[in-house]
Amino acid sequence: MSSRVPETDHSRVIRWVLFGGMLLVQLVFVGHLVLQVAPGFWEARWIQDDAYISFRYARNLVEGDGLVFNPGDRVEGYTNFLWTMVAAVPLATGADDPLPFMHRTGRVLWFGSYFLLMSMGSYLAFRGVLTGPLIAIPLIAHWSFNQWFLSGMETGMVSFLFLLTLVIFSLQNPRSPLLGALLGVSCVLTLLSRPDTVFFLAGLAMAGLVCHRSWFRDREFRRRWVPAFLLPVFLIHVPYTVWRLIYYGDLLPNTYYAKAAYNPAYQRGWEYLAKYFEIYAFAPLLLIPVAAALMTRDVVVRRFLAGAVFGTAAVFFYVVRLGGDFMEWRFLTPVTGVVFAAIGVGLFVVGEGAVRWVLSRSKRSDVPERTWMALPAATAGIATGFVGIFFLHQIAEAGRSPKQPEVIVGQETIHSLQKYALPEYSWDEIGRSCKSLFPADTKIATTAAGMIPYFSELPTLDLHGLTDREIARVPIAPSESRRVGHDHFLEDRNLMRGRGVEVCLPWPQLWDFPRALALPDRPGEETASIRLSGGRFFEVVFLNPNRDFVQALRHRDGVIFRDLSRVLPREKMVTHASLVISHLVVDRLDLESDDSQAAHGFEEVFDPDAPFGHNFHDKVMAYPSAFETTVLRDAGRRIFHQAKWKVTGVSGDKDLTVIVRHDHTVASRYRVEVNGREIPSEMEFPRLPESWGEIRLVVPHEFLQDGENRFRITRDRALEGVAEFFHIWFLQER
Repeated sequence: MSSRVPETDHSRVIRWVLFGGMLLVQLVFVGHLVLQVAPGFWEARWIQDDAYISFRYARNLVEGDGLVFNPGDRVEGYTNFLWTMVAAVPLATGADDPLPFMHRTGRVLWFGSYFLLMSMGSYLAFRGVLTGPLIAIPLIAHWSFNQWFLSGMETGMVSFLFLLTLVIFSLQNPRSPLLGALLGVSCVLTLLSRPDTVFFLAGLAMAGLVCHRSWFRDREFRRRWVPAFLLPVFLIHVPYTVWRLIYYGDLLPNTYYAKAAYNPAYQRGWEYLAKYFEIYAFAPLLLIPVAAALMTRDVVVRRFLAGAVFGTAAVFFYVVRLGGDFMEWRFLTPVTGVVFAAIGVGLFVVGEGAVRWVLSRSKRSDVPERTWMALPAATAGIATGFVGIFFLHQIAEAGRSPKQPEVIVGQETIHSLQKYALPEYSWDEIGRSCKSLFPADTKIATTAAGMIPYFSELPTLDLHGLTDREIARVPIAPSESRRVGHDHFLEDRNLMRGRGVEVCLPWPQLWDFPRALALPDRPGEETASIRLSGGRFFEVVFLNPNRDFVQALRHRDGVIFRDLSRVLPREKMVTHASLVISHLVVDRLDLESDDSQAAHGFEEVFDPDAPFGHNFHDKVMAYPSAFETTVLRDAGRRIFHQAKWKVTGVSGDKDLTVIVRHDHTVASRYRVEVNGREIPSEMEFPRLPESWGEIRLVVPHEFLQDGENRFRITRDRALEGVAEFFHIWFLQER
C-alpha cells in the first residue's frame, strides 16, 4: 500500500498542473481579448438623449429643488433611481455635465461584468466545467451588449447587476445567512436600477423553487437564510417604496402610463424578438442550457443554468408583452449577458454528459466510473465547449450589422440614436442657445426631453408625457398605439398655451438655411430660425409672439423671422437662370399644382412593389450658392417607378433643354422616352447634402415634333435612390 501512495500523489499533482495550466491559458486568452477591444469600445462611447432626463432630475436634487424634472412638479419621469443617484455624485462635486463621470462608471461596470464572467467561469471550472472562463468570449463580439455600457444610460448597470445576481444566486447555501443577505442586497440594487427587472428576479425565484423545493422544509433555512435575505429588502426597498408613495403619490412610475404599458402588444413584441434572433441567430442554442440543467449533477451549475433559463424566459415574456422598445435591443441587452454565459456553460455540460451517458451503456462493472468515463467525457465536454463558444462568437460577430443607420422593427439603431449629440443635431448646443436667448422663466415644449431641457435649464413640457402626469394619463386604446414608447403626443397648441408654454420645439433639427423665412405662420403663432455658432439654424415656434422678449429677439442677430422679400418665387430657375438670356421657356410643369398637372396630363405610374404610394413633399430649402440670404419653398413628389406627361409649344427643328428642380440627398437615374422613343441621355440626380438642385437634360430635335410632345420617365433600379421632382422647365433657343 505504501508503495502506491507516491504514485497516486504524483498523478494528482500532474492532474492539478494540467488543470491549472489549462485554466491559466483560458484566463490569459480571454483577458487579452477584453483588453484588446476595450480601447475601441471606449472610443465609440456615445450618449442617448434620454440619459439627460435622469441627469436633470439629479441636478435638481443637488440644487435643492428635489428629485423632480421641473421644480415644484413632483412627477416620477425616470425608471432608474440608482443610476440617477450615481449621476448626482459628479454634480454635487461641481460638474456642469455628469456625462464624463457616467461614461467612466459605465466602463467600470463593463470591466466588472467581464471580471464576473471570468471569475464565475473559473469557479465552475473547479467544479468540472473545464471551459468555464471561455463563456465571456461570445459577448466580446456582441455589438449591442458592449455599446450600451457606454451610452450614459442605466442599461450597462442593469446588465452588470443581472450577472451579479445570477452569480450570487448560484452560490447560495441554505445554511449561509451571509449569502442570503448578499442575494437580498443584489436583488434590491437590481430593482432600484429598473423596476421592470422584477421579471428577471421572479425568474430566479422560480428557478430556486424548482431546484430546491426541499429548502423550504429546512428549519435552519427558514430561521436564518430567509430573514437574512429579507433584511435588505425591509431596510432599503420598503422605505424607498414608502418614500415614493409619499413623494410622488403613485405606486407605478409615470413612464408606465406615458408608454401605455397597460396595453399588451404581443404581435409587435414577437416581431421585435424574432428580429433580434434574425440578427443574432442563436435561438436554437437556447435549448442547450435547458438540457444542461437537466443533465448536470452539480448543484451550483444547475442553479446557474436554471436561474439563467427562468430569468431569461421571464424577461422575454415581459418584452414581448410590452411590444419591444424603440432603442436598439435595450431591453434585451441585460439578459443577453446571462443567456450567453448559460449557453457557454451548457455546451460543456451537454458534451460531457452525452458521452458519459453513452459510455454508461457499456460500462465495465469492475472498473471505477472515474477511470472508465472521466477522460473521454471531459474531452468531449472541452471539444463541445470550445467549438460551441467560438460558434456563438461568430454569431455575435455577424450581428454587428445594426451599426448601420437603419431602423429595425420600429426601433432606432445605436448608430442612429447617437446622432442627437453629434453636430448633425447638436441638441446640447440648441439647449444652451435657448438658455442664452430666453428669460429663465420661459416654459418650452419639446419631444426631445433630454439634452435640450438639461442644457437650457428652462421649465419644460415633455410632449410625450414621460415627465408630465397630465399628458401621460390620457387613456390610449390599443388601436391608437404609436411608435413604441411614444404613444402619447400632445399636438394641440392651445393646450400648450394653457399649460404656460411660450416656445415650442416639436422636433429640433438643424438646417443650413433659415427656413422660417418662408414657413407659414398659424394664427397666434410665429416661427423663427435661430443660428448656432457653426452657422446652421434650428426652428422655434413662439406661441405668444407679442411677448416683450419675442419682440426683442426681432432685433437680435442670428434670430430670423418670416420675410417673404428673401424668398424666391418657385417658378424661378436659379442654377440655370442664365439660360433665359439665350433660350425661351416654351412650357413649365409645376409638380403638385393640380392645374399644372391637369394641363400637362401628368400621371404617375405606381409599382405595386413600391414601399409608398403618392409621396408628397412640401419643402423649404436653399440653393447652395445662396443659402445665407434667400430660400425657396416648393411642393413635389418622389417618383418610385414611372411618370408621364405632355409638353406643348415645342418646335420640332430645335433641341429641347429640360431643367428639373429636385432635392439633393440621394443618387438616382431615370431613362427618358420622348414620343415613344428612348433618348440616349438619362436624367442623372447626384447625391449631395440636402438642398435645392437643378439638373439639365438635352433632348435632340430628332426626337421632337412640332406642338405637343409626350414624355415618359422610368427609374433605373440599378440605383436605390428615388428622386424628388418639384419643377420642370422646357426651353429652346430663341
